[in-house]
This record gives sequence, structure tokens and C-alpha cells, in this order.
Amino acid sequence: MKKVFLFDMDGTLTPARKHAPDWMGNYLSQLSCYGKVGIVSGSGFDYIVHQCSPLWTGITSCKRKHITLLPCNGTQRYEWDGIGWVCKITNSIREEIGNENYQHLVRGIVFLQNKSLNDDELLKDLDVIGNFISYRKSLINWCMIGRDAGDDEREAFAKADTERDIRKRLLECLKDEVLNDISCNITATVGGNTSIDIYPKLWDKTYALSHFPGYDCWFVGDRCTGSGNDRTIYEALRESNSSFQTKGPIETIDIISRIIESLEG
Repeated sequence: MKKVFLFDMDGTLTPARKHAPDWMGNYLSQLSCYGKVGIVSGSGFDYIVHQCSPLWTGITSCKRKHITLLPCNGTQRYEWDGIGWVCKITNSIREEIGNENYQHLVRGIVFLQNKSLNDDELLKDLDVIGNFISYRKSLINWCMIGRDAGDDEREAFAKADTERDIRKRLLECLKDEVLNDISCNITATVGGNTSIDIYPKLWDKTYALSHFPGYDCWFVGDRCTGSGNDRTIYEALRESNSSFQTKGPIETIDIISRIIESLEG
């Protein structure tokens, strides 16, 4: 049976919002000898290309044809044609839920963002930068401190989020105050270290599996429990013992090595 090995990006192949270590490309290249390799992320295409660019030093152009980029939970798909990445499939959240619902959603996020900025237990004592809402065509990414935040601001937020459950609390507010008022099925999950991803139900990372009918699918991710955005695909493949949770790129290469050993055994 044909195989595909799917990887989350932030916290799995790369440190959060940083470049992938170039040595990771060598391991993905070895794995591509056994099947296709897919990078499935809540991030958009440009973010994936930017963060994963060091990988290509360890993956030849020929082998890059075995790599599939799956932005926005796999609701978009890009393949390498020997010259560049070509979009094969894309979806639109605005078309899926309708413009009226989309406008209500965006306005609701803006309302909660403004409200949280003045809340002592949420964002009031944290530095915020800007670019709070990122439209990625098939999903919306809400980053409370802003996508333009630097490493210091992100680290301060991540620490506060661990201590105060900032995103978990805002996720509940989003569901109760915004999503419940929309006349279509929308869901939201924690994404990366500083944000929340919002998208139509069934457009979670299990959507990536639809690109590989008849394949034996494997998955490695770091946010596989609770409200993490890797949980659905992790659980979908767990019964077949082909999903793995990692704590970061170092552990990911150990998992890749174990997968290769199992395939050779």
C-alpha cells in the first residue's frame, strides 16, 4: 500500500514561528524513499515556505516532488513541479459560510480583541503589536498579541498563557458570544503558541487525509490533546498506531528514525 507521512510544522518540524533546522531536510529526504511526505499546518502557504525553506538544502529538486504542502489544515494543497510550488486545490471560508456570517465572525473577533485588551487577567499587562486577524482564505487566525510580535513578546505571551489559560478562556468566549450566533457550523482550536484558528467544521487537519485516498497515512504533531489543532488527525490515526506526539524537532527526528526502522524491519 502507498504511504504518506504527514507532519505538523510549528513545534514539530520547526521551532514555533522559526526556520526549520536544515538537518531536518535530510531526515525527510530519507523518509521520502518510503512514500510521500506532507507538511500540514494551520499556517498559510507563505508562512510554510518561509519557515521550511532550510529543508530544501537537504532535499533535491527531484525528491521535492515527493513533498506536498498542505496549508490551512490541508484545505489547500501545493505540489512541486520542478520549478516552483503550484496550487492544486484551495477552499474559501467566505464562500463556505456566506459573507453575512463571515462579517459577523470578523466583527465578533474584533469585539473580543478590544475587550481582552482592557482585561487585567488577559492582555492588559502584555505588549501587543498588531495584525491581530489573519485571513488565510480557508480559515481565520486570531493572534491576540498580533502576528507581527517579536520573539520577546511571544515568549511573554506564551508564559502568561500557560499560567492564565488566556487562549482557552478566549476560545470559550468566542464559542459562547460569537460562534453560537452564526447560522452555520464553525469551530475553533488553539493554533501554534499565540493564536486561535477558526474554520468550518470538518476543515480541521483530518481534511488533509482526503488528498490521499487509499494511502497508509502517518502523522506527527505536537498539539495532540485538549483544544490543540493536531488532536483530530492524531486521534483519527491513533487506532492504527500511526500517529505520534512530539515535543519538538529533536524528538521528531527520533520518531522519523523509528518509523524508518519499523518499515525496514
